[in-house]
Amino acid sequence: MASILTRPESKPPLEANPAPKIPRVVFEGAPVVSLDDQANDFAILLDTLLPQTSVEVPISSQTPWMRLLGLAKIAQKYQINDVVTQTIDYLEKVLPTVKRPAISPLGPTEAIYVIDWANHCGFTQFLPIAFYYAATIQWEFNNMSSKSFQILRPQDQVRIQHGRAQLQVEVMKVALTRWENSCLGFMPEEQPARESITIWEATYYKHPTHWYPDGNIIFLVEDTAIQLIKSVIDRRSSVLGEKLVHTDAVKPSASGGVGTIRLEDNLRDFSFLVDVIMPQSCAKPRISTENGWRSLIGLIQIAQKYKVDDVAKRAVEVLEEVLPTVQRPDQNTNEYDDPESAVDVVNFARHSHLPQFLRPAFYALATQEWVDRPLESNPLTRLPSKDMMRVQQGRTKLQSEAITMAFERWENCNGWRNLVVCDKNKSCYGGWGNGFWPKEDNVARWKNLQWHPLDELKKRAEMPKHRYVCTPCRDEFVAANKQMRVDLINKLSAFFSLEEDEASIRGSS
Repeated sequence: MASILTRPESKPPLEANPAPKIPRVVFEGAPVVSLDDQANDFAILLDTLLPQTSVEVPISSQTPWMRLLGLAKIAQKYQINDVVTQTIDYLEKVLPTVKRPAISPLGPTEAIYVIDWANHCGFTQFLPIAFYYAATIQWEFNNMSSKSFQILRPQDQVRIQHGRAQLQVEVMKVALTRWENSCLGFMPEEQPARESITIWEATYYKHPTHWYPDGNIIFLVEDTAIQLIKSVIDRRSSVLGEKLVHTDAVKPSASGGVGTIRLEDNLRDFSFLVDVIMPQSCAKPRISTENGWRSLIGLIQIAQKYKVDDVAKRAVEVLEEVLPTVQRPDQNTNEYDDPESAVDVVNFARHSHLPQFLRPAFYALATQEWVDRPLESNPLTRLPSKDMMRVQQGRTKLQSEAITMAFERWENCNGWRNLVVCDKNKSCYGGWGNGFWPKEDNVARWKNLQWHPLDELKKRAEMPKHRYVCTPCRDEFVAANKQMRVDLINKLSAFFSLEEDEASIRGSS
């Protein structure tokens, strides 16, 4: 700052191309210097350097942190290092950092501003937690406008999107093995030491529940031996019953000469099926929504494989209460926040001939925001090539239809007025023709309508009363957006070219 306020006597320039001279401006005998700084930031800097009173300190941990950001930035610019150090000390007490993440959380706009400021000033200790809050924002109906997000550098916008996906994956990896998360379909109990048994010169572990001393058939699944009662299995599964009568499939074991069959199934799925066939308790239903959809899918597939039809039917009924279906597309849509889940459901629905799960899963894949996801880790590559094409083409058709339906609607800021039902004319947004939201939100609302049409229209259809919109306009707005949503849902099968597939699946089931 001293170099700005001090002007040495002019001397002949030594450079070949001297810089242009800045005209000297004087006001009442004092030189005037023009600065391109924020007035509030410069004012608090002067208050810090030239305090007017000793009663109150210019800055403290009670100073609003947005003012401290401006002070740190301008003090750093003019290299007033003691002020920078003091200000950062205060900021570390009021803003969350890696060392102190539990300090009061940041709101959506606040996190964006902290990231922009920390990048500009180089105070990286504030970045990780600010990125966390930016990545975990719930982008709801009246959240911040896209303008706030656009102040970030493009690479930081990508980091937020990519980081959100990586964070969710890591959390799922850790949480999926925890007993308190019921998505695994069971509550682990303290297990006794597993008892081993030698069969065909190999070591297996006896199943902790389904090893019946009076059993007369052993099933080997993975590393586990399950000894059951042949007549019960024969009565419940015709497929397994047929295996039991084939001497080439059943071989005697060293366990008292009991017949043994090797099955190439998933242990958890087979155990679940046996739990249902031979329940240990009647206290609660063995097949319920508490099992989690992945466990239910495994049960359906193995029950269909072995033709235990009553179990498969009941598991499908419960799964329809857990995952979105054609009849209930709004049910638990958060299950598809991870595209891997939607891909798994598509493949399962085709394999198990259950078309009611296809459309919501395809919609979820088509409306995912694929940001900086390398091809080799793209879940879509696990789909058949025709289904990959359906996702891409369906997205385009869905967006086109949503735009066609919504373009001439008055709430989308296109200059149209809702003069048919409006009873207040220019005192109402509908009659005024100025849209429904503040201008800075228009871009975000329109973009969300294109990329997530069913989600956006659902929020619009649930819009509460608005003080700047008359009741007739609000009712018309809600009814129209609700009908648009119904129309789009009815056309999902056509968008993703699923009509023939759904018909053939029903025909073969």
